Amino acid sequence: MNEIGSDLSRLGVRVAFAIHAYYPDVFEEILSYLADLPLNKKYFVTTVAEHEYRIRWALQASGQPFQLDIVTNRGRDVLPFWRIYPGIRTENFEYIIKVHTKKSPHLKNGSKWRDSILANLISPEAFLANFIAFKDDAGLGIICPEGFYLPIEAHLGPNEDRVLSIASRLGLTRSEVHQQGFCAGTMFAARVSALDPLLRLKFDDQEFEQEAGQVDGTLAHALERCMTLGTVRNSMRVAVTSSPTATARFNSAAEFAGTLFEGASQSRFLAQVREQGRKLERKVRHMIRGRRPAGTTVDQVSVTKDGDESDPSLAGQALPVQGNEAP
Repeated sequence: MNEIGSDLSRLGVRVAFAIHAYYPDVFEEILSYLADLPLNKKYFVTTVAEHEYRIRWALQASGQPFQLDIVTNRGRDVLPFWRIYPGIRTENFEYIIKVHTKKSPHLKNGSKWRDSILANLISPEAFLANFIAFKDDAGLGIICPEGFYLPIEAHLGPNEDRVLSIASRLGLTRSEVHQQGFCAGTMFAARVSALDPLLRLKFDDQEFEQEAGQVDGTLAHALERCMTLGTVRNSMRVAVTSSPTATARFNSAAEFAGTLFEGASQSRFLAQVREQGRKLERKVRHMIRGRRPAGTTVDQVSVTKDGDESDPSLAGQALPVQGNEAP
């Protein structure tokens, strides 16, 4: 076991992984990521009936505890999350990582968007940095992948009435909603107590639209924008993976999914990923040792992914929000 793996083992966290597995091939990739995380974990997985055999086989081969629920193809990854959440709560997990097998065939680079999110949440270096932050700060509620924390107000669109109605059920005002951000893609790491206010709201299956390849305006899209509202209700904060010890700032300047790979070669992308990994590893080691390099601030040792505000070639472009699974 390498040094990062040893640190993960000593971290002592117990984590529920909520995974909607619509695409078996991507699910198998996710399991390969998770195999590198030596910690106390359980997989809470949902899939549709046609993929049950392959998903169950992959789970059994993983050797990890799991719960597999079969769902209809309704509500993307969001309705399935509502259905498995009570089981996570019953087993007294303190932390959740929610991911899904996003392909977004309507986007040119949906798979690369997914890969970036997964690297920011479940790579060993990122996982360790995120959960050190959770352990050190009880007020940290949710950690979003870097580059995917967007302002709700700017991305309400046809979801506004539903978002505000859901917020009112939480006792929140329009102003409070407009000041908050959300994790585009509905993938994040969270303290269970930060999700409780929202996830305990009742929604009937029939309230979720049947799958028809919608790109916006469904209940699933509205709930995507509401996932962080429990932090407002519970006076908790949201962070992003590049700076989990700081309060998150909105990303409103990078069209990650649509343009990061236009005009950028595959070799450039791989170089970006390698550099991000090196920065994350250095940051984790500083966090473990309880110090930073002389003359630096927390922000200065934060990871900056090529394609964010530091990259002038992408400045001023908007991130298209397609946060949920389409078959």
